[in-house]
Amino acid sequence: MKEQLFTQRGGARRGSANYTWLFERLTILKDGLILSGTKIPKENIEKLSIYNGIFTAGLRIDRKSNKELLVFWTLNFRALKDALLKAGYSLDV
Repeated sequence: MKEQLFTQRGGARRGSANYTWLFERLTILKDGLILSGTKIPKENIEKLSIYNGIFTAGLRIDRKSNKELLVFWTLNFRALKDALLKAGYSLDV
């Protein structure tokens, strides 16, 4: 298994479905992201950007192979942003 650089719990939106807060987990690896067991290879990430919700900010993950909306909701976007940048990911804000 690749070294986990950062892990954070939160919620998620996949397409039109919302997944309960704290039951989702985003893990940052050098070669990709893992969202609750779903591996997203770095080469498949088209763009990472902030996604503003009503109560919190989320990380929108645009993928090359799947155009379904994918957002990870977090209460600490700053820590997530810092970890992504430190791991070599670019983030559109």
